[in-house]
Amino acid sequence: MKTQLPVAAYLRMSSDKQDKSIADQRTELLTYAAKHGYTIIAWYSDEAISGWKNKERRGFHQLIADAAGGTFQGVLCWDQARFSRFDPMEAN
Repeated sequence: MKTQLPVAAYLRMSSDKQDKSIADQRTELLTYAAKHGYTIIAWYSDEAISGWKNKERRGFHQLIADAAGGTFQGVLCWDQARFSRFDPMEAN
């Protein structure tokens, strides 16, 4: 049996006009995690908050704080743009 890697999942949508709702993102991440050997042990989300409004993203800030504790070994996100609107190299 393959070891399951403990990860967190981050969900975000800017508005109700987003192409993937929070529920849709959650479903896709659960499917992806099951297929690739991840166990999602924590969920974080920010609803109706632009990726540019970093100070308002409470879920994101909690994710970063919890990551420092080493509880999970990675973060799954539906799309890089859901995680951050910053340049990918800067965000990494």
